[in-house]
Amino acid sequence: MVLVDSYVRLLHVFRNTLLLEFNRPSQKLMEHIDAQEARRVEMARRRQVAQEQLEAMNSTLAEMDLRMTELEERRLLILPEANKRLMVYIGPGAFTMGGRDEDSPRNEQPAHSITLSGYYIGKTPVTNQEYREFVQCTESRAPIHWQRGTFPPGMGKHPVTNVSWRDACVYAEWRGMRLPTEAE
Repeated sequence: MVLVDSYVRLLHVFRNTLLLEFNRPSQKLMEHIDAQEARRVEMARRRQVAQEQLEAMNSTLAEMDLRMTELEERRLLILPEANKRLMVYIGPGAFTMGGRDEDSPRNEQPAHSITLSGYYIGKTPVTNQEYREFVQCTESRAPIHWQRGTFPPGMGKHPVTNVSWRDACVYAEWRGMRLPTEAE
């Protein structure tokens, strides 16, 4: 009987050990599933917070865009008057354009009479300082010889150079002006 009892106890221990070993992967799997669920809940919470922040940022961006539009409209309203102070009026009139003699380039011949209506033109060339303001405000490309987005030291009042025709057009449009025609 003792032998049978020992054998029965041994069977119970073996069965319990076997059940524990059998259930251990299942238990690990459940722990893993629980951990994944906790991560999913945390990520959903973070996503919600990020979504709320994005909505707040979009709202702020829309307000800033509206304010920038209002400021740009105000700038465009006052620009013509401000530009007149920097410009000189050239009255209407006729002049001879092109060359008459053999020393003139072929593309400037023949001389012909042109009549222009009155127009405004800048009193001075565009300076490096003025062009830097444009570059900073519009994030346009700076002239190639500028270092770190600005002109060489001591050159602020000098005329801007190394600007393409297209860049000059964009600058003039930004100032509420236009480039002069060849005749002007």
